[in-house]
Amino acid sequence: MNLCRFALLAIIAVWPGPILAADRPEAFLSTILAHDFDGDPEPRFDHVFYPDGRYIADGCVHEECGERREIFYAGDGPLRIIAHWRVIDVRMESKTRAVVTVRDRVIATVKGHNWERRIVPLPEPQDEDMIYRVWKRKSGWKWVEPPPIPRVGFWAVRKAVADNISRESELIAEFGPGDGREDIRSQYQAELAALDALRPVAEANSAR
Repeated sequence: MNLCRFALLAIIAVWPGPILAADRPEAFLSTILAHDFDGDPEPRFDHVFYPDGRYIADGCVHEECGERREIFYAGDGPLRIIAHWRVIDVRMESKTRAVVTVRDRVIATVKGHNWERRIVPLPEPQDEDMIYRVWKRKSGWKWVEPPPIPRVGFWAVRKAVADNISRESELIAEFGPGDGREDIRSQYQAELAALDALRPVAEANSAR
């Protein structure tokens, strides 16, 4: 199932700095993961950093930037499509650093980039344990080292594809079917059908 290039646009702005803080590492991380699950990458601009200290605040979203792809958009790839997630363990390494383990119920992956992207359903839903390191600063727990691949909820991915169909339909109505718009919409519609085939699996595994 090939995913055509998503036309979601990133509005890169000057971010004011960290927007979240919490008195417990798992509470802070849960907020970040809830945004990820809903397909909202914005908190990663302010709260994700790399182990060697490089921040991602420049808004770089492509591998061509020389970084791993950590800022994402729902439906984009690569990423994991998950039905639910939960925190299963919290371990303090020091007063300012905690290790939080999160268990994801993965039902599919999105692989590849641009026109080569594709949805790959798992034969069976699979639990994957992800380990996050969360860091504390003066005002609370504020920073997290990212997982290798974002984990996004099934419904967020489906909504992104459905929104793309609506946008292409509006463009066709306004400008006509030129520039391959009909083909693009047809591909989005095929992707939506592929996701809807996964819907029973997502619903059966959605309980937290």
